[in-house]
Amino acid sequence: AGLSRPRTRAPGLSDAIGGSAEGAEVARRIEEPLSVLVVDDDPNLRALLRTSFELAHIHVQEAESASAASQIIEARQPDVLVLDVAMPVVGGLDFCRSLKADPSTREIPILLLTGSEVSEGTVAAVGADAFLGKPFSPLALLSVVERLGEQATLERPFRSSARKAEQLLL
Repeated sequence: AGLSRPRTRAPGLSDAIGGSAEGAEVARRIEEPLSVLVVDDDPNLRALLRTSFELAHIHVQEAESASAASQIIEARQPDVLVLDVAMPVVGGLDFCRSLKADPSTREIPILLLTGSEVSEGTVAAVGADAFLGKPFSPLALLSVVERLGEQATLERPFRSSARKAEQLLL
């Protein structure tokens, strides 16, 4: 015949920043792992990249083509896009150019992977944020993806609210 205390939800990060929709988005972005979309027509390379990212606790989605990637991006934008240059139908350079031209996707950082010579001028012309030549070191890949992901998170409009939340938590 003991009295039970009503269960209350412990205050979370979104509570610390006012419980707003923006606060919930900030909390989600801070609490969730980095998300990467790997776009490559080679299933073996996608599997290798998935394993490398998962070992680093990075959430991975895969697409075998630009059209499949577009559907994934429409549903939820990744923190970083890892894009193969040489793909059938729509190549990586064209897909990158179209993503960077679209106001709704231009802020997604894009890392181009290429087995051929691609100049820095070409990379800049299509709007890619970085590129790696094949073969590449998995550690180099992780380093670039994590750097791009951190930069993107810091540059997003709601990031100033996240900084306020961090200050409140400290």
